[in-house]
Amino acid sequence: GSNKTNIFRSDSGRSKNGVFSDIYCNEDHQGPLCEVCSKKDYFFKKEDGHCTKCPSLESTFLIFLGICLTAILLNTATTFIMSRKGFLEFYIDLVSSLDLQSKL
Repeated sequence: GSNKTNIFRSDSGRSKNGVFSDIYCNEDHQGPLCEVCSKKDYFFKKEDGHCTKCPSLESTFLIFLGICLTAILLNTATTFIMSRKGFLEFYIDLVSSLDLQSKL
């Protein structure tokens, strides 16, 4: 038994300029490999093979702002802790709190 699939092209799928249209693509997909999204503000996601809505500028900005604020907070906390203790004491406390030997 052969698991061969035949795909036949139809002249009814020709566009005005003579190029075959996207009659074999899923809805909202186009292009030679159906990896172009026909809807505005969508992009093709190879992982799942579907068009996905682009993140809004606002959500991207909020994520970026959250990352920046977290970095500032961590830097401030580390600077405060290290100014209260010597760096070596801070490092020893950090390693001790991880208790790496009991997890091995």
